[in-house]
Amino acid sequence: MKSFRMITVSIFMFLMAVTVFAGGNKEVPALEVATSGTQYISPDGNGVQESAQLDFKVKIYVKSKKGYVPEYGLRIKNSSGDVITEVAEKEKSDINWFIRIFTKYSEFTLEKSVIWNGFDTEGNKVPDGKYNVEVWVTDSSGNIDEVAIDDFIVDTVKPSVELVKPDKMIFSPNNDGNLDVFILKQENSSSESLWTGEILSEDGTVVKTFKWENTALPNLEWDGTDNNRNKAEDGTYSYRINSTDLSGNKMDELVVEGIVMDSTLADVVYELSDTYFSPNGDGLKDTITATFGQKTEEGLVGWSVSMADSRGNVVLNQKGTEPGIYEAVIDGKGEQGEKLPEGAYTLGFSSEYENGSRVVLTDTIYLDVTPPVITFDVKNPVFSPDGNGSRDTLEISMKSNKVVMWKGQMTNEEGAVIGAMTSEDTTSLVVLDGTDEEGNDLPDGEYTIEGYFEDLAGNPYVPEKLEVKIDRVEKSASLAVIPGAEKGMRNLEGIAFFEVDSDYMDEVDKWTFKVSDTDGYLIYEDSGTEVLPEIISIPGEREDAEEGYYNVSFNTVYKNGSLSEDFGKYFYDLTPPVIDLEITPYPFAVDGENLDGEVVFDTNVKDESGIYSWNLSLNDTDGNKTDLEGKGLDGDVLSWYGEGFKAEKEISEKDFRASLKLTDMNGNSTTVEGDFAIDIIASFVNGRYYLMVPDVIFAAYKHNLFSRGMDTGDKNIMSIRKVAELYKKYPDYSIILEGHALNVFYSLSNGRKAKEEKVLVPLTERRAEAVKKALVKEGVPEDKIRVEYFGGKKPAASTENKSIWWKNRRVEFAIDIK
Repeated sequence: MKSFRMITVSIFMFLMAVTVFAGGNKEVPALEVATSGTQYISPDGNGVQESAQLDFKVKIYVKSKKGYVPEYGLRIKNSSGDVITEVAEKEKSDINWFIRIFTKYSEFTLEKSVIWNGFDTEGNKVPDGKYNVEVWVTDSSGNIDEVAIDDFIVDTVKPSVELVKPDKMIFSPNNDGNLDVFILKQENSSSESLWTGEILSEDGTVVKTFKWENTALPNLEWDGTDNNRNKAEDGTYSYRINSTDLSGNKMDELVVEGIVMDSTLADVVYELSDTYFSPNGDGLKDTITATFGQKTEEGLVGWSVSMADSRGNVVLNQKGTEPGIYEAVIDGKGEQGEKLPEGAYTLGFSSEYENGSRVVLTDTIYLDVTPPVITFDVKNPVFSPDGNGSRDTLEISMKSNKVVMWKGQMTNEEGAVIGAMTSEDTTSLVVLDGTDEEGNDLPDGEYTIEGYFEDLAGNPYVPEKLEVKIDRVEKSASLAVIPGAEKGMRNLEGIAFFEVDSDYMDEVDKWTFKVSDTDGYLIYEDSGTEVLPEIISIPGEREDAEEGYYNVSFNTVYKNGSLSEDFGKYFYDLTPPVIDLEITPYPFAVDGENLDGEVVFDTNVKDESGIYSWNLSLNDTDGNKTDLEGKGLDGDVLSWYGEGFKAEKEISEKDFRASLKLTDMNGNSTTVEGDFAIDIIASFVNGRYYLMVPDVIFAAYKHNLFSRGMDTGDKNIMSIRKVAELYKKYPDYSIILEGHALNVFYSLSNGRKAKEEKVLVPLTERRAEAVKKALVKEGVPEDKIRVEYFGGKKPAASTENKSIWWKNRRVEFAIDIK
């Protein structure tokens, strides 16, 4: 006994030593779940997904050659956390116990599987629901590793859905808006991962497939196309629906048969005679005729034709089931014969067939008894097609409140049609360029344009005739200043006045008158149309305006396009004329009973606006008076030629007082006075001025100044000296000496008269030369004296009275005023 104990102790000590030598296990198992995620099972005995299998990996330390897991398994818990079952698996070591004594622990990674069949610990099938799963592993040293994984779901209920067939199993996918889609109700669908619906042809071929997740759609809608979106052929089809849930439960297949697809379109007739009408009894578009009916008669369910107003109220309605072609006359009255108001109406025709084909045709028709409203804009009714760019064309723009057809024509004054045109444009622009339809220029003159408009309902509108005119005449107008001095004479009121000058005072489109100062600021403006004014006045009082220059413009636009512009300067004058009067008298002569001469009045006037009128009053010392007047002042000089005073027959001197009044253009006046005297020294006889100085008288056949005696000779010298004095006073004149003699045979016509003249002509030359010599001696330049001699051809007295023959033996003094 004692010996046995010693052996046991020895073995135990040996084993302890070997164990220490082999080494101990210090690592717990490490689980790595290879298969995770929710798993679905249906433990209903049909062999489909009866159990769930969990695959996992574990890293474990055991004494083994190939490795093993001493114990592992699953723990199943319900939703309340209660364990309802455990599935345990145990493995044995691949080496015996003695070898394990001498074997150390090694690391192994092993793959294992655990299966749960959906039953609890007592062997009962668990109810459908969700279950929590844990996997555990225990090594040979009793170390445990546990991991919670995703759920197991137990589901033994098959998918289900209810199919409800429609009343009509026929449909017509022809896009007519009626029964274009076959609709099958799918009610009370269970929630599954996938539903599959299929349309099958009569031979069982799948034509269209539908798939849904979770629940089947409440309605199956088939538009008659296949899986390639091509239209399927007309025929009879069936529908089936299937679903298998995640637990492998497969529903009982549902099939609906007898689905008829018939996409045949009906052939119908529908025509309207018009879409606009005016039921006003004028015989023009009073009605619309609607022709309607069916060419396809088979399968007709019914037809209807109706008319509704813009609010949708049906005013006419007719229905039927018999096929045929019908006519309906729309006359603007409702079903009760009432007159329908104007407006748009919807006229509809429909035919419906058994296959669901429904033809609905509608048109909008318009009841309109109101004539169109046409507005016109006429540009350049008077035009000048002359190519100058101003009103070369007549433009007539027309605008209608509705669609119209119109026609128009243009006639000349004789009524001949020049051109015509038609159009269907609601808005039109007609441009006339002054040519006829052949492109020839139309002559100037008046023309008439007529038009006729008709809307779509036949309501007419005839506008008034339009009178137009072609006028190529270039027109112009200008301004002329009316002197302010004429203000009273013309009863004008205002500051300044202008007269309009034009050959064309009317047919004016617009005229504009403007006055501006020298800085360009507008002072006054006036304008008008149609007719040019004869006079344009600038209103105001004299003191309202400042003296100075103003720019004046006058622009006229005539209706034919002629453009006229007139520009000028105008001086507004408030200052009277400044006059420096110089009076220069020249010798006067006696012409019959009148004086003939010149007095020059040099005014030396200063006035910006110019002189409008003058008045010259002359008074002599004898109380005689004359007044002269005139307009304007040419060169600041006025002349008086003796008018208004009687002549004296001898040399004399007359004294005068002159009063000169000058009035400028704006009515300002200045009066100056001056004294002067005139010399009356000559007499105008037979076209020549003869000095009123006694003739130089000679004895018969003599040329000596004293040949007739001392007394006559002294008188001759006195005459010569008087002539010399006059020359010195008026040196601009030349002296003409006429030598004369007595021809005692003057009254005879025989040869003795001519013979006598041969003696007398040289005698008269000598007499004139004798006087010339005396004048030169008195200081008259020789070149200022001209000698003429006439023999006895110009007697001054009768040649038959011997007592006065001496008067013919003479030298007369004349002056040359050139």
